[in-house]
Amino acid sequence: MRNAVLLKIGGMRLVLAQADVRSLESVMDIDPADCPQGSVGWAPYAGQRWPAYCLGEGLLLLEPIPAARRVCALLALPQGYLGVLCDEARTLVDFQEASFEIPACMYVAQSPISGLRMVEEGLACVSDAGRLSAYLQQTSVVHNAEVL
Repeated sequence: MRNAVLLKIGGMRLVLAQADVRSLESVMDIDPADCPQGSVGWAPYAGQRWPAYCLGEGLLLLEPIPAARRVCALLALPQGYLGVLCDEARTLVDFQEASFEIPACMYVAQSPISGLRMVEEGLACVSDAGRLSAYLQQTSVVHNAEVL
């Protein structure tokens, strides 16, 4: 991963390849009307609307959106985009820190986290758009079942 994007979500730092992050939009542009299950609304991009999700500690889905979430990172997927709300986002240029495997005691099945990396602020989780999309789809179904 040469260039990366660091998303700050509450106390968590999440590193994604820069190629996975298509755009950074304002949370103010999120439309909450008739949103898909588990999402907080629709993020407009490229003339269409894409589902936007808000994660909290432990990667749990949050509703309503915390005031600290100001940015919607639109992640590129083969079939379109999906938004992940974050407090801050910044580019890490020539990011060549080594990635570490997740210790066995921290491993969680179906987690979107594929590894750990050191950043200036400390330890960050590593993921990618595909893993986050699969996780959000699965978590949205479980979240919706719990709400019902």
